[in-house]
Amino acid sequence: TDSLFGVGAYLSPAMMSAQYAALNTRPELPYTFTSRGPTFDGHLGVAFCAPGGAVAPVPAWTRNLKMQMNGTSMASPNACGAIALLLSAAKSHRLQYTPARVRRALENTARPLQNSTLFSQGRGLIQVDLAWQHLTTHHEEVAEDLAFSVQIARQGNARGFYLREATATERITESVVSVKPVFPKRTTTAARAQFQLRLQLETTQPWIRTAKHLLMHHGGSRFRVRIDPRQLPPGAHYGEVRMLSTDAPARGPLARVPVTVVIAEPLVPTT
Repeated sequence: TDSLFGVGAYLSPAMMSAQYAALNTRPELPYTFTSRGPTFDGHLGVAFCAPGGAVAPVPAWTRNLKMQMNGTSMASPNACGAIALLLSAAKSHRLQYTPARVRRALENTARPLQNSTLFSQGRGLIQVDLAWQHLTTHHEEVAEDLAFSVQIARQGNARGFYLREATATERITESVVSVKPVFPKRTTTAARAQFQLRLQLETTQPWIRTAKHLLMHHGGSRFRVRIDPRQLPPGAHYGEVRMLSTDAPARGPLARVPVTVVIAEPLVPTT
C-alpha cells in the first residue's frame, strides 16, 4: 500500500565495530536479511533505510539489562523517531504538513548508499536535517501537499513496470501511464477546479523513453512510456520516469514511475 513506508535496515562501519566487534569493517551497506524490492506490481517497495541495529533494554525474564537487537524492527522505530522530529518541528513553527509532504521530503533528501542497489536501500539513508530544510524551503509550492496515484493500464493497474519473463524482456513494451493527484478530503470544489500543474518528465535510463512535458489538472493526466530491454545484459536493472514541477524542479520528483527489468542468464547446454 502507498500509505506505508517500506524501511530498509542500514548498517554502518561504526555499527559493525561497536555493536558487533567486527575486526574488519566494510563500507556502509544494508543488512543481509533486510527486505528488498520490487513488489509484485512494480513498485520499488523500500522507501528509504535507517539504522537496523541497537543495544536495547529487554524484559527481566531474559536475565539481561540490555541485548543486541537487529533488523527492521530497529530500523522502523528509528525512522518513526526521525519523522516524529519533523512533525514536532512543523507544529512548533506552525508549518502545514501532510503525509505526502513528509514522505516527499524524506525520499527526496535521503543519502544514497554507494555500495548498495536501489532495491535494498530505496532512496537511501534518511537525513532528518535535510528533510526539515526541504519542508521549510518548499512549503508554499503548488502540489507539495498532494500525493499522486500512478497506474499502468496494460499491467493490471500496477504502480510500476516489472519485466522479468522472456516474453517481456525480448521485445519492446509500450503502455499508457495514468497519474492522478490525490486531494485531501477537505479540498473544496473551487480549489480542485483551479488546480493546474506543469510537469517536466525525465528518464534515468536510455532504454526508457517518454514525453518531455505534461499538463495536469485535478482529474489527472496520461502519457506513454516505451521500454526497450533487448540490449540489456543479464542481471537486474532499474530505471524510472520522474515527474518534476516545471516551476520548481529543485524540490525533486513529485511522483515516479518505477521500471524494473530482470534479464535471465542464458542457458548453456551441457553434454
